[in-house]
Amino acid sequence: MTVDELENYEGLKDFILSVSKLTPREYKARCDNATKRHDESFVYFAARLQNNFGYYLRSHEVNHDFNCLCDLLLADHLKTALPSAPLNYVLSLQGGDWFDPKRVAELVVHSPKFVHLTTVVDHSSQYTMCTVNGEIN
Repeated sequence: MTVDELENYEGLKDFILSVSKLTPREYKARCDNATKRHDESFVYFAARLQNNFGYYLRSHEVNHDFNCLCDLLLADHLKTALPSAPLNYVLSLQGGDWFDPKRVAELVVHSPKFVHLTTVVDHSSQYTMCTVNGEIN
């Protein structure tokens, strides 16, 4: 980097991030696992949270788009509810990119590689039945 580029905060920050090459998943983990350190103020902790979340959003190219932000957060939440096999399938297809929640759900529901579990609630008997490929178990 040149001296002029080092004086530009955004340029310097982008350079450091490109060198460290953190993945979007690592940024997400930093956001989710952040805790206040005993030796930091709440102001500093809030700034650290904001920075980590900003890095995460930039890694997914959200770019101040509210609908994109909502899709990203909902897709992340949906993926936390997936069993490991469907989750790994979705993650393998999305690679370094990400899918919106509808696409994540469609991949899981329409994938022939997995046994699809559907929960059916019978409100008259208060029992929950599980169907595997359309058969009640």
